[in-house]
Amino acid sequence: MMKIMMPLIDRLSPSCDVITRKISESMDHPISFRDRFRIRFHILFCAFCKRYRRQLLAIRNMLEKSRDRLEDEDTTDTPVLSPEAKERIKHSLRKPEEN
Repeated sequence: MMKIMMPLIDRLSPSCDVITRKISESMDHPISFRDRFRIRFHILFCAFCKRYRRQLLAIRNMLEKSRDRLEDEDTTDTPVLSPEAKERIKHSLRKPEEN
């Protein structure tokens, strides 16, 4: 049975390189129904791409939580450099021939 299924699976499902690019793309903007189907079909048989998708989703969720937390924090207590300190830093970063 698997001998019959493998050529079909290979034809319906692109390589892992293509699938991982499509998974990444799907995180940034909507993808076509065909691409969504290919991803889902591929990850039924490929544990590596399934793990890759899970890891990307976990990273995305952590970043969203961090962003939300940072937006909720009060930023009025953020230290700010004085104009004099900024000038001293600029002066020290200039090329030696400008000093």
